[in-house]
Order: sequence, then structure tokens, then C-alpha cells
Amino acid sequence: MKYTFLYAAFLAFVFINTISAQEEIKIQDKYTAHNKGKIFISWGGNRESYSKSDITFKGKDYNFTLHNATAHDKPKGWHTDYINPTRMTIPQTNFRIGYFISDQYSVAIRVDHMKYVMTQDQTVNVTGTIATGSEFDGTYNNTPTVMTNQFLMYEHTDGLNYINTEFSRHDDISSLFKIGNTDKIQINLGSSPKPVE
Repeated sequence: MKYTFLYAAFLAFVFINTISAQEEIKIQDKYTAHNKGKIFISWGGNRESYSKSDITFKGKDYNFTLHNATAHDKPKGWHTDYINPTRMTIPQTNFRIGYFISDQYSVAIRVDHMKYVMTQDQTVNVTGTIATGSEFDGTYNNTPTVMTNQFLMYEHTDGLNYINTEFSRHDDISSLFKIGNTDKIQINLGSSPKPVE
């Protein structure tokens, strides 16, 4: 009987300590619960579209403007240049690095590398003068002219870079999609004012 009483007292002691120990264990927050102090990096390819442009060319023997010229981007497609560190600035890319100053607000620096290629064989109106000693010399007064390879090929593909700073707000909207474990997947809504260029 004496041993039964000691055994029962021992079990009660262990049971009570186990319950109080479980109450003291704090449930760890999810990694995604707080953002302050986190750094983020993003990098990827892009596609661009351009509105019609007026492009002016000035030099010693020419000063003319193309009116309402169309242009397009120059995507690389699926290529190893996107992952080769020595060539990753050749394709159209975006790079951003940022820091969360609070759980919802971040500051970032972004570089967008784009490509602008004037569409060949289009007809545009040209205004100005050309005196280079070629068959295209003359005075143009809103003159429709075909942009052949002999007249003009224009690409701005190595240096059309925008460097931006941004201040953004990020809101976790995962609960709207009934996502419980945001450590595995999280959906955020982000907003920022127009970047400073």
C-alpha cells in the first residue's frame, strides 16, 4: 500500500509538471509573420511595349525627325545568358534588392535593362535635312519615307537602363485564399508610388 501511494504521488507530480511545462512552451511565430529586418532580392526577364515615338537625329550633316515611329523590344527567349553571371545583362532583365524597414514597408533599388528596336520597313513622316552625300540627301517636310536598312536602322539595346528607388507597402492576403501555412506559400499585395528615376 505504501508503494502504491508513492507511485500515485509520483505519477501526479509528473503529470502536473508536464501540463505546466506545456503551458510555458510558446508557439513559435511563422517565419512570414514578421518582415522587419529582412532583405529580398528578385531577378528575371521582361517584355516591353512602346507607344509611337518621335525620334530626332542631329549631327554635322543631318538634323531630322521621324514622326510616330513604331518600335518593339528584343527578347532573348529561353537562353543560358539569363543564368550566366558574365552575360546576364545581355538579355532584357530586371533586378531588385530591398530591405524591410517594418513589417509592411520596404525600400528598394531596382535596375531595368530594356531594349528598343525601331521596326524596319515601316513608313514614317520625316521632317528636317540630310546632307551626307548619299541618295537620301534633301529637305524633308513631313515626307512619308520607308525605313529601309539603307536609310536607317535604329536600336537602343545596350544601355537603355533605368535605375529606380522605391518605397513600397506589402500586405499579406493569404487568408483570403484560405492559405494556412504561409511558410510554404504566401500571397502579398504590394503597392508603391511611381519610382524615382
